Amino acid sequence: MSGSFAAIEARMTRAVIDRLSNAVATLPGGAVVSVIFDAAFSAPFGQAVETTQPVFVARTEDVSALVQGDDVVLASVTYTVERVEPDGTGMSRVTLYKA
Repeated sequence: MSGSFAAIEARMTRAVIDRLSNAVATLPGGAVVSVIFDAAFSAPFGQAVETTQPVFVARTEDVSALVQGDDVVLASVTYTVERVEPDGTGMSRVTLYKA
């Protein structure tokens, strides 16, 4: 395999999202990107409160302009960005809450 590590990493992150994405997100400004969406079970205060924590994973280059407080639409539901966590490998985890 030839090319710089960064180029290889970019191809791999693109392939992961292309193969595993299960949703599209509409970002501020109207850009539509493929994401891996999950609304996993969460118990933030032990068992006293149980809920789901919607998150998605996307290529960092696709969500680099997202900031806390931005609105994102997934499956006709509007969510607000709680935080964006780039993982250093070209992917970012975006934590959401219903707007």
